[in-house]
Amino acid sequence: MTHDPFAVGLVTAVQCLPTLLFGFWGGVVGDILPKRLVLLGTQVAMCVLAAVLAVLTLTGDVRTWHVFVIGAALGLVSVVDNPARQAFVVEMVGADRIRNATSLASSVFQLGAMVGPAATGFMIQAVGVGTAFTLNAASYAAPIIVLLAMNPRDLNPVTRRSKASGDDTTPILSILRSRNVMLPLIIAGSFGLFLPNLPVTIAASTSVDFHSGSDLYGLLTAVVACGSLCGALFSASRHGNGLRTLFVHAALLAGGYGALGLLTTPVALAIGLFPVGVLTMLVITGTIAKVQLSAPPESLGRVMGIYVLVALGSAALGGPLIGFVDAIAGARVGYLVAGAVPALVLLGIAVVNRPNHSSPNGTSGRRRG
Repeated sequence: MTHDPFAVGLVTAVQCLPTLLFGFWGGVVGDILPKRLVLLGTQVAMCVLAAVLAVLTLTGDVRTWHVFVIGAALGLVSVVDNPARQAFVVEMVGADRIRNATSLASSVFQLGAMVGPAATGFMIQAVGVGTAFTLNAASYAAPIIVLLAMNPRDLNPVTRRSKASGDDTTPILSILRSRNVMLPLIIAGSFGLFLPNLPVTIAASTSVDFHSGSDLYGLLTAVVACGSLCGALFSASRHGNGLRTLFVHAALLAGGYGALGLLTTPVALAIGLFPVGVLTMLVITGTIAKVQLSAPPESLGRVMGIYVLVALGSAALGGPLIGFVDAIAGARVGYLVAGAVPALVLLGIAVVNRPNHSSPNGTSGRRRG
């Protein structure tokens, strides 16, 4: 409608702003009210917003300000939906399946976020924007029907908070000080700067480095999606999710990003993007699962609200940053920066948590984490 990349970025910012402002309080809603009912309400609200956009587009009445208003409304709904959806996974399964279920749920969501835009692009070409928006609105019938079909007695609800009062602040701060919560949050924030913005650098590689167009861009993003699918399946089948494993995956992903900056041909870049897709999914699902399993069930909504706040806030900051680097120094430097920043963060984590071999009495020992 505008042919203005800044306007597109502004719509994204409008969607992110509510979470940046109210992310924690969105998690409080999921801790106070039954999460199934909360999700049912958010899915209905998202369906209505999608339907409004579809009708406006099909009738030719859509205006730029409509898109901004609908984007802002979607952002407000997401404030409540994201943490409640993450926390609801724990209520759906028994304690012996939480680890696999959280990984599977996170994998499905992240994979959809990667594959969805590509599928939508083909759909727009095939049936048009208005029809694509209509199908998007209709797709909300699936989660609404599933939520309605659930038997609340089969769920595993946790003790609910009666109110969101100030005395909840201290427990949350205590939870955040736990290594099992804080370290995954730090890792998620450092990689969140660049992981959601990988398509930006791939686009720069396609157009500037290889002087190609949408065909190569689609192929490269498809390679990332295939790697993400493999990473999702592997993550969902795993039983272990320790901090050491998460740290190793994060270190490999940082190295993988750095290696992309050294590749000079489309074939080499495609080969390098596959393991990056695998490791991206392992890191994302690993951080989410670790936080979910480490936070007390009665506070899980608020903790996941903070996780979403960290991830989304870093992505909002990283988008302009990596776009600026790609524009000034090129896509290869963009890949290097995307690997170097998390690598420095991981190095800092390793230094702070290194074993302390000298105890006060002169004997060797380890500092307990």
